[in-house]
Amino acid sequence: MKSNNSNLSLWLSVISLAGVATLAVLWICNVRPQSVVSLDSFVGVATGLIGIMVTFAIGWQIVNAMELKSKIAELEQQKSQIDKLRQQVESQAAVSKAEIGHLMGIMAGEKGKNLLAFTYFLQTLQVGLLGSPQSAIYVWDDLQTLTNLVSEIKPCEIKKENRIAIQEIDQKIKTTLLYPAIKAQYDAIMSEFYKKVSYEE
Repeated sequence: MKSNNSNLSLWLSVISLAGVATLAVLWICNVRPQSVVSLDSFVGVATGLIGIMVTFAIGWQIVNAMELKSKIAELEQQKSQIDKLRQQVESQAAVSKAEIGHLMGIMAGEKGKNLLAFTYFLQTLQVGLLGSPQSAIYVWDDLQTLTNLVSEIKPCEIKKENRIAIQEIDQKIKTTLLYPAIKAQYDAIMSEFYKKVSYEE
């Protein structure tokens, strides 16, 4: 829309400049000798000066419009580059977050903290489903790890804040585009998890 308005303004300015220049030429060439305005009178000189000033003003507007159009195109290009860079940063951040979740989950599992490890790998699964293709490669490994962990979790009671955090992750996973592809396996994992875990009030 802004580009169309700029083009319209530019063309109108060009047409106006052409019209003023045409009238100035016709007047100087004395196309209508019966005209009461001539260069040998004050009114004629004033009219000529006004015409020249208007011509310069319109020309200046055309130059400004062209510069503005160039600046807008440059800003749009920079915005495109910034958006591309932002996507790359977000993609790399998702991969890093998934890798950190893996490491934390492995460390918790090695210490026998299966419930904590389950939570870490659940978070990693969410990142993989929401993130870039690079982070999505962990999804199937995460599902297998969660299957193994949930079988090792013993019936227990967890704190309310932990329950809320797990439920929030669960809901986010179910809203992802890839959820239908993992629905059967994921729902089986969470069903077994909820059977083993009770919540403090």
